[in-house]
Amino acid sequence: SYQTSETELILRAGLRKIRIPYIEITAIRPTTDSRSALAMSLDRVLIEYQSGEQLIAPQDQNAFFDDLQKRAPHLTKQGQDLVISLST
Repeated sequence: SYQTSETELILRAGLRKIRIPYIEITAIRPTTDSRSALAMSLDRVLIEYQSGEQLIAPQDQNAFFDDLQKRAPHLTKQGQDLVISLST
């Protein structure tokens, strides 16, 4: 599961909690990657950030992308992906 706060994306899996500051996110992409992840579904989102990457499966991908685009204004929509803007 995930939660958004004012400054970071918080991912949870059992007792594990990963905090990713929005400013550290470099890309968010839809994927069907079958690697082991926090996500049970194959309809996943890959979150790339400065110190790694995580796969999650938001219930509503469109709402997730819309929310993150607002919270991480350094990312711009490119096709289905959110990536660092070239003007940043």
